[in-house]
This record gives sequence, structure tokens and C-alpha cells, in this order.
Amino acid sequence: MERLIVQSEHPATEFLPAFSPSSTQPDPVLDDLAEALRAFTTLPPTSEAQVLARSILRRVQQIQAAERLGTITDKITQEFRLDREALSSRKRDQRTAFARQVAFWMCRRSGASFTAIAEHLKHHHASVIHGVRLIDARVCRDPAFRHFIGQLGDRIGVAV
Repeated sequence: MERLIVQSEHPATEFLPAFSPSSTQPDPVLDDLAEALRAFTTLPPTSEAQVLARSILRRVQQIQAAERLGTITDKITQEFRLDREALSSRKRDQRTAFARQVAFWMCRRSGASFTAIAEHLKHHHASVIHGVRLIDARVCRDPAFRHFIGQLGDRIGVAV
């Protein structure tokens, strides 16, 4: 079993299970852990337990975001009939670039930061910003595209 890497020297952190990137299902254990850690963050600010809890909570939130982004990108590749590596590749053909931009946009709509999306899809954050702006502009000016994106968002599970 892999271990969760936490930026802390506290000995208790070595017993936390790690996130398996192949999992696309929400993990109720992580949700419960995050909830418990939020309670610890109310301790006095100088408490070692609070510092540890904040560190672990930050890592749990990163894991949850990675799961959400993985689910979205998996569904985008299925919808566009691409392999998963295509979204992370440097391919610039129209079909792949469009699917990648839609993936950027859907991930952003799910609440992910530009940096998190860029790291997940192995692209520069400026590429993510550009892709999101392109899809935003097209959604604003093209009612048929807005309808397409709305239906795609419903199938993927992202509020559009």
C-alpha cells in the first residue's frame, strides 16, 4: 500500500493511506477524514495538532481534486473517443485540441484551479487559461454550442 506524503515531520503522518490515481470513485474515507481534520483546525493556532491537521487536510483536498479531475477527463476522452494520453499529449490536430479545451473548461467549471488542471493534464497553466477563454467565448456567442456543452456537462456530471 502506498503512503500519503504530507509536508510534516510528525510521526503520525506515515500511517495515512495514499491516493490511488487509478480510482475514479469518490472515497468516503477521505471525505470522513477531511471532515475530522476540519474540526482540528479550530484548535489554538500554535497547536502542533492544528499544524498537522491543516497539512493533512490540504493534502486530502488535493487528492479529492485529483479524483474529480480524473473522472472528468476520463469521461471527456470517452465522449470524444480519444485515448487518455491524447489530452495530455502535445498533439495539435483540431479534434484533440478541441477535446482538450473542453476538458480544461469542464475541469475549471468543477472548481479546479488553473494550476491544478495544468498539472493534471501536463500542460502549461497559460494553455489552460487560453482554452477556457476560447470555450467561454464560444458558449457566449453560439447558442447551439451552448446547448452541446450543457448536454455534455449533464452527461459528465459538471454543472454548466
